[in-house]
Amino acid sequence: MPGDRTKVVDFGAAQLNGSELRGMNIVGTPAYMAPELFSAEAASPATDLYALGCVLFQMLTGDPPFDGPNFLELADAHRESPVPPLSDAVPPALAKVIRRCLAKDPESRPESAAWVRELLLGVLE
Repeated sequence: MPGDRTKVVDFGAAQLNGSELRGMNIVGTPAYMAPELFSAEAASPATDLYALGCVLFQMLTGDPPFDGPNFLELADAHRESPVPPLSDAVPPALAKVIRRCLAKDPESRPESAAWVRELLLGVLE
């Protein structure tokens, strides 16, 4: 946006429709969905922190952390593929936040958005 601002416009509000789903109703944007959502587990604050990790990763690299030619392969990538490496130019503290947000296990993600905020403020200051 003008003035080097970023505007977040989708926090899982988009709905995926397609024949490959065979009647499943998935709400979210697959490139930013936490692994547990692909297994029909309930969303939680940790789910949102995973999406934040995806957004941060994409802001730094230009691409989401996981990709696939179809929904099922993208779901597998979120559930099983390791987080791709970030450039050495990324501050280690920021890389730590992103890796922690992108943990496959929700229990391994940051304990709160406040923790992420505090760590990011330390990286940016």
